[in-house]
Amino acid sequence: MTTVSTVARRLAFALLASMAATRGVNTQQTPQAPNDPVVAVIDGQTLTLSEVDARWREQDAGSFAYLQQEQYAARRRALDSIIGAYVLEREAARRGLSVQKLLDQELPKRMPSVSEADILEAYTRAGLAAQGVSVDQARDSLVQMLEKRRSKGDALSRYLDELRGAARNISITFDAPRQRIPVLPTDRITGKASARIEVVEFGDFQCPICRTMVPVLKRLQTEHKDDVRFVWKDFPLEGHPDARPAAEAARCAADQGKFWEYHDKLFDNQQALGKNRLKDYAKQLKLEPTAFATCLDKATHTKDVESALLEAAGHGVSATPTVFINGRLVVGAVPYETYDRIIREELSRPPDTR
Repeated sequence: MTTVSTVARRLAFALLASMAATRGVNTQQTPQAPNDPVVAVIDGQTLTLSEVDARWREQDAGSFAYLQQEQYAARRRALDSIIGAYVLEREAARRGLSVQKLLDQELPKRMPSVSEADILEAYTRAGLAAQGVSVDQARDSLVQMLEKRRSKGDALSRYLDELRGAARNISITFDAPRQRIPVLPTDRITGKASARIEVVEFGDFQCPICRTMVPVLKRLQTEHKDDVRFVWKDFPLEGHPDARPAAEAARCAADQGKFWEYHDKLFDNQQALGKNRLKDYAKQLKLEPTAFATCLDKATHTKDVESALLEAAGHGVSATPTVFINGRLVVGAVPYETYDRIIREELSRPPDTR
């Protein structure tokens, strides 16, 4: 198949090329993908879908990533439904039961109980610490709330996962859309470099939803141990006036080797991120106060934070938290189970496909 040559592209996209000079849009031809459909012919030269997608990604990375993810999620739900029906019918036939009778027997055994990690996650999401309510004071009401939320759907998901895990003749080759997110020297990392899963979070210290992510990520770190490493990238939102100074302060803490401790301190005190409080937190963590204050007052890391914002925009990031798990996009508040499922899927993939 013939693709549009460099000269032909310059002629066909003269207007867009002039836009590129002022807007930084790349008009270079992208390699043709296998089975790449032709969507237009210009003076006998073909224009393929992958070239259109490349231009779309350049001009609006956010909508490109979002719609790609939405399409994948809808198809994956349909795929999981087909596989789920298959494994249920097969198990029911093996045991000489109807599907409904099988579910009546098995689902009550798998109604999930409320764990301590669930309680802590709900406590953090509710922002009760900022209201002066302790975990012990809130425990009974949180347990009641969580138990009400538990449903047969949770039990069914668990049972289907068990049946699919036990099946030896099911292999899912449908892959999620991915972006390569480079880890830069100015990024903060915790976990082993050899970890098979890389979780990159674009976050904002003043973002309430980012705060609810903290116990989720800590739980992932505990339960997956050496398999996961975490990367923090700053993305302070314009609507959060304290977010940029907090991001700069965290980088000042990183200069003294205590980024993650300071990270946790900021989220624990999210309602008080004024400049004096940022310095107080440094003292509480036993950072060298003069060096920290000088770093913050002289805006040492302002350009680093600005660079982080530009990087985020290049990946289509427009909200916090935005997380990439081995390049797979997850946006906003999602439960621990979603992250855990994606990580387990990634761990099950052959090493050369990650």
